[in-house]
Amino acid sequence: VGYAPRMDGVHDMGGMHGFGPVAVPGAERTHDEAWEVRAQMVGIMAQAVSRPRLEGLPPAEYLGSSYYVRWLLAAERGAVDRGLVEPADLDRWREAFAADPELEVPPSSGGDIAEEARRYVAAPFTLDPATDTRYEVGDQVRVRRCRPVRHHRCPRYVRGVEGQVEAVIGVDLVPGEPRAADEREPVYTVRFQSVDLWGRSDEPPFELMIDLWERYLEPA
Repeated sequence: VGYAPRMDGVHDMGGMHGFGPVAVPGAERTHDEAWEVRAQMVGIMAQAVSRPRLEGLPPAEYLGSSYYVRWLLAAERGAVDRGLVEPADLDRWREAFAADPELEVPPSSGGDIAEEARRYVAAPFTLDPATDTRYEVGDQVRVRRCRPVRHHRCPRYVRGVEGQVEAVIGVDLVPGEPRAADEREPVYTVRFQSVDLWGRSDEPPFELMIDLWERYLEPA
């Protein structure tokens, strides 16, 4: 099946027009059906879904799917890539459920995934403190202009824009680098002005706080 992790893809739509309003009726709900959260958590616990895998979904499939369907599709591809299931199994289950929506779901043999998921979500997560940083709170910085070919966490709409360091969050793994490399660097919360990002409009000016790794920044 495979996938091509690339941040500069269809999913990086921040600030773009033509995709409808962000705030829609029911947007305050975390999910609409019980299977949605299960699909997300099972994908995480089975280590079948990652940001690069979500980003690697074909553009038409990505745009034509809801949030949790994307997680399900990525989980399916991850399960196949890891050898947990065969593509023929997925095809067979799709055909069976299409013929009978009330069909019993095949049981998992992976233990109590629900309990594992609850522990995973409840576990606190904190970053190690950053003791050697290039920037400090209050510094003016500019986001580097870049075209990364691997997974990263630098939205297109902030590149080349100046902002102010609001906080030094800590040290975290560098996105897109192999986990085995264990490459870490400081992460900052940077405050941006909407006028600097998109210019003036009928909407009142506002501020955005975006977390960015040190390599994405340069002195303003």
